Amino acid sequence: FFSFFLCLVPSAMGVSCSPSILTKSLARYAFIKHPLAPGRQPIAFIHVIFWALAAIGMCVSEAFLDFMAAGFRLRDSVHHWTIYTMILILLVIIGTLTFVKQVRAYSEGILSCGTCLMTCYIAFRFDCLTTVVSTFLTKSWPPDLPPIMTSTAVDQIFQTPHELVGTCFWACALLYNTVQSSSVRRAAIVPAAVCSVVNVLVFCVGPTVSTNTYGSLFYVVSLPICMELFLFPHTIITMLQLNKIKEDQELLYQSQQRELAHQRATQKADGLLNHILKNNIIDAQNSIDMFLDKDADEAILIHSRALLFRSKWWCKLREAMLRITEGSYEKKVQTMSLSRFCSDLLVGRPVVTLDCPSSAASLDPIACSIVLDNAVTNAIRHGCGEDPELKLTVEISDHGSAQALSFTLMNRAKAGAPQLANWSASSTEAVHACNSVDPYDSVSTGLGLQHIAMVVNLCGMSAELWQEDAYVYFRLRTETETSSDTSASSDPTNEYRPRHLPSPVHILCIDDSPVARKTLAVVLPKKIPGAVVDVFGETLADVELFKQAVARGCDIVIV
Repeated sequence: FFSFFLCLVPSAMGVSCSPSILTKSLARYAFIKHPLAPGRQPIAFIHVIFWALAAIGMCVSEAFLDFMAAGFRLRDSVHHWTIYTMILILLVIIGTLTFVKQVRAYSEGILSCGTCLMTCYIAFRFDCLTTVVSTFLTKSWPPDLPPIMTSTAVDQIFQTPHELVGTCFWACALLYNTVQSSSVRRAAIVPAAVCSVVNVLVFCVGPTVSTNTYGSLFYVVSLPICMELFLFPHTIITMLQLNKIKEDQELLYQSQQRELAHQRATQKADGLLNHILKNNIIDAQNSIDMFLDKDADEAILIHSRALLFRSKWWCKLREAMLRITEGSYEKKVQTMSLSRFCSDLLVGRPVVTLDCPSSAASLDPIACSIVLDNAVTNAIRHGCGEDPELKLTVEISDHGSAQALSFTLMNRAKAGAPQLANWSASSTEAVHACNSVDPYDSVSTGLGLQHIAMVVNLCGMSAELWQEDAYVYFRLRTETETSSDTSASSDPTNEYRPRHLPSPVHILCIDDSPVARKTLAVVLPKKIPGAVVDVFGETLADVELFKQAVARGCDIVIV
């Protein structure tokens, strides 16, 4: 009995600690998908490891007690080798779950098989102990003792000293097995049911095939069945609670995945915007430097202003680019003038000549602008610097009952540059960035083609790049419907521009930037003749003055 209680301590500690350990481990490991049932979530493998550690503690304690009882001498017997084999199996389970990640998905099955194996081991171990004690009683019990002539409830269970010993050891084995099998009752209903059946079979059939006596047949058969009937409903309730926890964790996991996907999409959108703004700002800075160094006239400043205007327009399209990188962008086709669309696209790019028909066609202005802006920027930066011969040709062709709109950009290749390989957004992924990229380098590293492929594949368009002799060609093609020319602008904000303004127009502006306040005060009267412009924001007290001025009445408020 001392051996039994000493062995029960580590298992009880492991079982009592497993719920908190399970809760913590589920938060990290519960989402290892089962390869045979992707919809199910297996138990955390750390739960199985703690069960195995508790079982090893029991086996080691028994091995030490046997070694001590043998006078600290090793004995070659079946029940000793059974202990060593069980310890080896448990160590293999721990090592496999620790170092082989693919096996962790099968933690539920490993725990079920291990629990059934431990059930058989416990039954065999306690049967060996019963045999030892029964042999001792046979040798030491006086043979001339009179029989017990009582008729009580206890006498219905056992009537001889051997039956008393067998009943005690059998009850201890059943109790110990209930403790060690409590771990599998937190795994799933099916493994718990399988282990319950094994428990009943082992503890009902085992006494009948053993040479020892374990009490009356009714007691041996009814107690395991009654215990399982008592524990299994508790298992079902526990599993329902754990399933509810797992469902909540799954919802939390899905929410986290959506948030991570949104963050990744935001990073991609900001990377796309950064790529475009970087090119425009560098060109604008170089143009301003040329003017300050008196290497160019005021026309270069107009060019810089056009570049900054286009950069501001791209900042307005950040939300659209975010939806594109998320994969949730819905193609928005508009009918607009092709010449007006291309003119807006080439603002600040006088080196590009345009060949465009005077007709209107349906297209997605945002998607086409992203693709063509990247294509033009790459052609200017990577083409021949002295004589680029940049030309954008717009063509409408008929393909049976459908029409196709194509934008073909031609530029002279840089002298001495290697021949470009043919590239198509439909047959390959975007060109990967170079392995060693300096984050402060202003030279493009293929990100333009990555962005082009992303937008083209999402919006159902096609894009290709190839080189013929000294010229590089880029073509964007999309389905379209043509109509007569229209004055529609590619800037969607023009739809909300007011057509009639009162005279004079009273405009109130507030801004904490001195440059912005001065610009509004100078530019607005020039753009809107007769406008009266009042600006606020120089001090914190201007906020209250601005509110009072708005309350008194005005025509336009700019915040």
